[in-house]
Amino acid sequence: MISLAPLGSKSVIADTVVATELAIMDVPARDDAVGDDGMGTELKHARVVFIVEDDADVRAMLAQALELEGYRVAAAENGQDALDKLHAASPPCLILLDLMMPVMNGWQFMAAQATDPELARIPVVVLSGDATLDKKAESLGATGFLRKPVTIDALLETVEKFS
Repeated sequence: MISLAPLGSKSVIADTVVATELAIMDVPARDDAVGDDGMGTELKHARVVFIVEDDADVRAMLAQALELEGYRVAAAENGQDALDKLHAASPPCLILLDLMMPVMNGWQFMAAQATDPELARIPVVVLSGDATLDKKAESLGATGFLRKPVTIDALLETVEKFS
């Protein structure tokens, strides 16, 4: 299971802590999203971060961390699901993309994204535990990368930088 766990003064997404069950909000992007989400969380960021991750616990923890910082979040469990949802909504400001997924993996998603002019302009940050992730991200043309396990600080810094 994946959850937020303290590590010194930072939190990390670690695979050794039991996750609490969380609902993932699947919210379409809107330009007027600054304000309150109706649950008491101030939305500081008007645009949506789109998480494409097959592991439901990782997806939930990434979403929770971003939502707690006031980001709006949409999610998909694989590349095909992501393409379907992206074609049905306004484009997000950033895609966080796992590489290893069933149905359509990150490489296949990036290839499909590149052929669609509307989707091609959306920056993508790839997520993986792979030791050569930096080289893979560069070869894919990704905007950036985050190595798993992802620290909350690195997640928020990266999203802020590229969104």
